[in-house]
Amino acid sequence: MRMRTIAVPIGSILLVSSFLGCASSGGVGDTTAALVDLDEGLVLRPVALPGRLYVRPDHAIGTYDRFLIPESTIAYQDHSLRLPEEAEIVYLAMLEQSLLDAVRDASIEVTKVPGECTLQVQMRLEDVKLTKSVRDEDSMTLVLELRDTLSGSPLLRYETEYPVPSPDEDDSLGEQVSATFDRMVAEMEVSGALRGAGLGASTSRPPCEGVLAQRGQRPILPAVSAE
Repeated sequence: MRMRTIAVPIGSILLVSSFLGCASSGGVGDTTAALVDLDEGLVLRPVALPGRLYVRPDHAIGTYDRFLIPESTIAYQDHSLRLPEEAEIVYLAMLEQSLLDAVRDASIEVTKVPGECTLQVQMRLEDVKLTKSVRDEDSMTLVLELRDTLSGSPLLRYETEYPVPSPDEDDSLGEQVSATFDRMVAEMEVSGALRGAGLGASTSRPPCEGVLAQRGQRPILPAVSAE
């Protein structure tokens, strides 16, 4: 597999910058679409977005003040080929760095200590299926998950699944995975997911100040340079 340097693509930075820049102040109950039960208290929220959005109805995401960002992870389906360890390191580092950069650009505190006002935010790859076979459809799923750091309860899960094209004479499997990864990160609609979840439904809960809801009400975040 031909390796690239660890450089966070501009699409992934914009992805998480939109996390706080385009959230609405509408409540979780604003939509009348039916909800579908999921494990751990999450329900499917139908939204006009790529992928699937699951939220806890009483999530109160906007009341949190700071983020804890754990390491990104990758999980394969049974019998899938594995990427070289060096490639895994590159992809996971890109996910983590995109979160760190964008959150700091939005003036949100990042901490390593769980707390009542601290929200865990993680991006990871799941259900990776790589076969090198033209008969099987390879795929990867990119997941953004928010959890309360004290209880561990999930509050939001947004996932997008993308097919990985079968390699041809001109492209190796590694190159196809690389192109698919860049596309799925650039196209993940985090701002729309948070609008659907209702980031601004709750603005504070003592002792928390509701910093995330305050940041979500900003009309414009600082521009991200492509240079």
